Amino acid sequence: MSAYRDGCSAVVPTHNGVRGNPVLIHRTLFPELMRLSGDVGAREILRGRADVCTVECGPEVLIDIDTASDLARILNMVNTNSQ
Repeated sequence: MSAYRDGCSAVVPTHNGVRGNPVLIHRTLFPELMRLSGDVGAREILRGRADVCTVECGPEVLIDIDTASDLARILNMVNTNSQ
């Protein structure tokens, strides 16, 4: 949130130059988002836009959980690393 400034259509967290999640999207892009279908995601809308701002973050922004099996994999990783 603190990386947002006027003129940003979105703020994308990155880690070592790799885009991650969650992405903060300005409401002006909501109509385009609503037209998306399937498992496309906002990446298609944000690609090539000069007004997308980025903020460098830790590696946790690269974790993407879309399914129950994704969640189970991440929880297993966390549990293994905490022991």
